[in-house]
Amino acid sequence: MIQIIIFVILLILIIVTFIMELIIGVLWIRKIRKKVPLNNIILKLKRNAIILGSLFTFMLILIAFSHFSANTPSIVDKNGKTVPESISELRKVELNGKQEWVSI
Repeated sequence: MIQIIIFVILLILIIVTFIMELIIGVLWIRKIRKKVPLNNIILKLKRNAIILGSLFTFMLILIAFSHFSANTPSIVDKNGKTVPESISELRKVELNGKQEWVSI
């Protein structure tokens, strides 16, 4: 559950940063047309690009971690012992020509 929360927070941050990048880019284009010095706008664009790249990279790492840590917990009884001959597995199968994961 914590992975989903972190993923959603990162996704919101990426969207907000991308929108800020677009707004600053529009301001940059307007200043180019007016022939105004661009030092401040260029610094903001660079900063937001670095933040956006960092957030995107962190999200990719989170996705990879989530993929490699996926598992199906064993079925246990009320005492916490694994039930003999119970089925619990995560298996990769081909469905309609695509590789899919199935949890049993």
